[in-house]
This record gives sequence, structure tokens and C-alpha cells, in this order.
Amino acid sequence: MKFLRLIRFLIFLWAICHLASCASSGSLEGGPRDVDPPKLLEEKSTHNFQTLYSDRAFSLTFDEFIVLKDPIKQIVVSPPLTYIPKTSVRGKTLFFSFNEKEVIRENTTYTVNFGEAIQDLHENNKLVNFRFVFSTGEIIDSLAIKGSVIDAATLKPAPNATVLLYDKLEDSAFVKEKPFYFARTDKEGVFKIENIKSDTFRIFAITDENISYTYNEGSEALAYRDSLIFPEDLDSTKTIALTLTTPLSRLRVFDVLSKQFGKSVVKFNRAVDLPFPVSFTDNQLKYYSSFAGDSLSIWYQGDIAPKDSFEIFLPFDTLKVIVPDTSKKIAAFMPRFVSASNTLYGNDTIRIQFNHPVGGFDPSKLSVTDSSKVVLSEVQYFFDTLSLKIPAAQFYAGEFRIFAPANTFTDIFGQSFADSLHLKFQIPGEDKLSGLVVNLSGLDSTSQYIVYLMENNNTVSSFTIKDISSTQKTFNKLRPGEYRLEIVEDKNLNGVRDQADFWLRRQAEVVKTFPIEKLRENWTIEADINFKE
Repeated sequence: MKFLRLIRFLIFLWAICHLASCASSGSLEGGPRDVDPPKLLEEKSTHNFQTLYSDRAFSLTFDEFIVLKDPIKQIVVSPPLTYIPKTSVRGKTLFFSFNEKEVIRENTTYTVNFGEAIQDLHENNKLVNFRFVFSTGEIIDSLAIKGSVIDAATLKPAPNATVLLYDKLEDSAFVKEKPFYFARTDKEGVFKIENIKSDTFRIFAITDENISYTYNEGSEALAYRDSLIFPEDLDSTKTIALTLTTPLSRLRVFDVLSKQFGKSVVKFNRAVDLPFPVSFTDNQLKYYSSFAGDSLSIWYQGDIAPKDSFEIFLPFDTLKVIVPDTSKKIAAFMPRFVSASNTLYGNDTIRIQFNHPVGGFDPSKLSVTDSSKVVLSEVQYFFDTLSLKIPAAQFYAGEFRIFAPANTFTDIFGQSFADSLHLKFQIPGEDKLSGLVVNLSGLDSTSQYIVYLMENNNTVSSFTIKDISSTQKTFNKLRPGEYRLEIVEDKNLNGVRDQADFWLRRQAEVVKTFPIEKLRENWTIEADINFKE
């Protein structure tokens, strides 16, 4: 019996293999992959572009089963709604209805843009920017505007930016209220807003990180057009170009610190881009002020015994400073060597920073010696009330020491250093240095430019160009490494790169960045840079 079972099992296996080999002699192939998006069946859907529309809902039926992806982000309604509409899908049909609390405006054209929300069930093919349009009045608004948004930092298209169109022209409208119309840019940074009423508008573009359809100052990038928009005056070829940048928020005082007698610090909500004039109420005091980052430091000296406070006048605010008790001692006068390394190159500067303004300085007591203890004569330096700067380019290769006895400097309170000042630094030889020759062209001879040579995030050198279309600049004694050139068209001629500031009606000045071949030791690179490219 066992033998017969074995024979039957082998015959069964042979039959299975024979059938499999027969089946493999040919193959079954499906049809071509579906690459088409769902197609609307108009006869089974709510009629699009209706006037005198009074329903609060509509349905759209397609030729295949669909899904709705990320409807809250993708579906955009103009004018904007107060409440989130209801959406659902059953098989091939999409249902849309307004929230029961939503007030539908009279004589208004509504546009429901589905973005990329509508997709087929199996292949996720997207029906991009399908719109359902209706009017609660007798006409459908037919005006349109189109344009593009670029990123100021990269000069590349800004995809998925939200473009806002306001019929309210107050300055604060784009911060406090939702726009009347809006759209999102596509992958190429292009936008189009259709079915616009005849009116006057302001236009903005924002990154809209929280999908609020309003601008969140300080956290979102912004672009705006200086002039108003009249859609009726725009022909079909006219496009609007917007440049997106992260603007500076309005400067505000965050805090005023006055813990030690003789010094107060004003803290702001952000770094101060341009120092501004500061004045005071008490003429009996002598004031020193210095901006650094997000702070304004103020030192004062004088007979203030009768005074317990004084006022500081800023261009945008008036501050009251409480003078602490004179028993709160002034901090000790101290120097600080500001440098990332003791090895210095031609564009580096030896910088000695003081924590108090200097009231007295005796340059005859300051000495610089080389490794042979030879004292260098006529060392060039630059001095201000808070720092001493010595350019490294004036030194030859080798090791150097700076010495200053404790009484070389005194602060405005009459204090000297607790100890003498000793600094040591190294200048590398020529075979360790790099050179760079930059040939600049494509400049507008009627414009002014600011050029920055950057190493990582550090400015190695900066200079201004104006009244010429091309020039050559040579940089010697550079540290080997990677550099780039950043060029700003200084349109307002103020010598700095300005960020956008809507409140001051100031557009951002666009910077163009040009990478440079990596600099090597004992080698000079020549770079040709055309600003127009």
C-alpha cells in the first residue's frame, strides 16, 4: 500500500509540473497603466459656473473611483470662509457643502479650487487645480491676474507660496484679516487668480506656514507690490513679479536692564540692522552707547546723586532708566582677544575688545615684538572707545607678541586692568597662503553694488562699486578654503543690504551668490563673475 501511495504522489507531482510548464509557455499581460487623472462627468454633476446660485452644497461625479487627499490644506475657497466646509467621497462622487454657520455673501462670485486633492483611487493620478465657480448674483466676475513668485535668497521659483489679494487697503489688513482672493503658486512659482471683481487691490505673497491666510510677522517670508492693482487695466500679457524674503519685524524694546551703576542695556526683539541716533534727558551726564546684536549698551558717568532715573529717546520709543544704588559696584575693567585662532591671515584683524568704554589710552606703552624680540616700530592700529584693532596684513611671516602694562588703558570710571596684557599670534609663510583675482562684469554703471567676500558665514572683505560696468579686485594672503562672492544691488545707496519692510515701504535688496573654486595653498585662483548671469 505504501508503494502504491508513493507512485500516486509522484504521478501527481509530474502532472502539476507539466501543467506549470504548459502555462509558462505564454504570459498574460495587463493593459497600459492608467496615467490619466479622473474626468468630470458633467451630466451627472452640479452644473459649474452658475449664476443666482442659492444652494449651500454641490456634488461632482467622475469617470472612476476617487479619493480626497489632504482637503483642509488643498481646497482653497475665494472669498475665504469663516468655517471649514464639509467634504466627503462616496465611490465616484465628491460632495461639498458649506458649514451651516457660514454666511454666504450676496452678489459675490465664489471659487472653490481643489488644488491636488482630487486623485483616482488606484494610481493616485491628480486632477490639478480643478475649480468649481458660482455666483450668488446675476453675473460671474471675469477678471484675472497672473504672475510669479521667486525666493530672494536663491532667485529660484517659490513653490506653494500663498498669494493674497485684498480689497481692503489698510496697512494692517494683511496681518489682521483674510484676503478676498488668494491662490497658491505651482512648482514653477506661477500663480493665477481668476473670476476677480472690478475693484482696487493690494497683493502679497507669504509662505503661510500655519495656513492662516494672514501674515505672521517674524515667522513667515513676505513679498508685496509697491503699487495698487487694477485688474481691469491688466492685459492678458501682463504678469506680476513678486520677490519673497523673510523681512525684519518691526523693532521693539524687549527689556531695559540696569543692574549695575554706570551701565544700562536695552534689549530689542531682534538684531539691530542699522544703528540709529540715541539722545538723553540729563545733560549733566556723559553718555557712551554701542549697538551689538539685539542690544544697545549705554554707559554713563557724572554726578547723578540727585537723580534716581533718566530717559533715553529712541526714534520710535522713550525709555525710563532707573539708576541703581551707587553701592552696586561697577564691574572690573577687562580686555578680551577676539579671534577664532592665533594663526592670522592677511585679511584678519587682531581685535582687543573692552567691556567698558576707554577713557584714556597711552600708545607709547603698547609694544609688538617678533620671535627675535625685536620691537616693531610704527605698527598701524585703529582705536575706538570699545576696541583696539590691528590689521594682520602689516606683519611678515613668524610669531609675534603684543604687550601692554596694566595702566596702558583706563576706562571712563578711572579703572585700569588688574594685570598687564599679553597676546601671542602667528603669521604663516607665503607658501601657506592663497590668492584670488576676481573679474567682475555685467554691472549697471548707473547703479551701486556692495560686494562681500565670504568664508563660511564670515565676511572676509567688503567693498562698494559704483559708476562702472566692470572691475577687477585682488585678494592676497587668504586662508586656504572655500569662499563665495555675494553681490547686492544697493538701490537706496545706504551701504547695507536691506531686508523687506512693508511698514517702511522698503523692498528687499536681492543678493546674488557666486561660488568660487576652492583656494589652495601657494596658489592664486582667477574667477570671472558676470552679475547678469
